[in-house]
Amino acid sequence: MKLIKPNWYGLNHVIVDQQFEGGLSFVNDFCVNGEYHPCAVYKVAKPNKAKGHKKYLLLSKDPYGMIIRGMTTQEMRKYRYQDAVYCHACDEVIYSINRHDNRTCSCGKCSIDGGREYTRISYEPDSVYENVTIDLLTDKIKSK
Repeated sequence: MKLIKPNWYGLNHVIVDQQFEGGLSFVNDFCVNGEYHPCAVYKVAKPNKAKGHKKYLLLSKDPYGMIIRGMTTQEMRKYRYQDAVYCHACDEVIYSINRHDNRTCSCGKCSIDGGREYTRISYEPDSVYENVTIDLLTDKIKSK
């Protein structure tokens, strides 16, 4: 199974790591707190607790620029799991980041939409697919 990770904002993760202290490593793009726009989530190797830094750094865009905030491991627990679909034909796992973010596998037989708001799966009549759950922090995939 190959997990297809969308790069929602097209961020260069090496440059982002250079701009922030603490040794960032990109985890994934996903929605938190029911927001419309997804966040690029980075794990912070050495958060500076004296400055109030947390274990995860979240970057998102709005019309005026980037929004930066942090989350603890405990806060992140409820956002880390996401519904997805596994297409047996092309061996891909795809997921939708947010509402109206329709994703289709490379062979075109399966699609998923809705992010955290709803889950809508579309498929061709002859397709073989499976509903799965992804742990967006570890990329582990579980069958439902």
